[in-house]
Amino acid sequence: MTTLNNLLQQRQLAITMIQAAGGELTPEQELELVENEKQLIKKVDATVAVRKEMDVIAAHLKEQIEELKQALSAVENYAERFDERIKWVALQAGTTELVGDSHIITVKPTRGSVEITDDALAKELYGITETKIKIRLDDIRKDLDKGLQLGCAKIVQGYSIKTKVKK
Repeated sequence: MTTLNNLLQQRQLAITMIQAAGGELTPEQELELVENEKQLIKKVDATVAVRKEMDVIAAHLKEQIEELKQALSAVENYAERFDERIKWVALQAGTTELVGDSHIITVKPTRGSVEITDDALAKELYGITETKIKIRLDDIRKDLDKGLQLGCAKIVQGYSIKTKVKK
């Protein structure tokens, strides 16, 4: 199968040979040029068809990516709700371990996240002057960890889950 590039090179070579011969064509050269032109037309059409097919495939893949993103998000959200339910069950049962035949789920307190309860006071005490005031959560965390009562923030207890295979 002749490629588009090969057909164009053959065409250019034929034109160069015709120019070198002073513009005179032999019947063989004329037949070769006509055949080359027919093949070139078919190859251009085939190239365009392949290119259009690539666009169709790309559009289909983009749709699949979007669907996969949505499915991933749904599974991640479900997993998060599932974990929250496991934590709730363990805490309601007053236990930190849920033991199965082959696995143990441990529920333990995390460091907790900082929840701003008074945004204005937090900005006043811990804000950085920029065009936009940012609250320095690390400094708030340090003061809260020291046991200081801030009035603008508090520690909200979180829990993590760890699953391991029983030995």
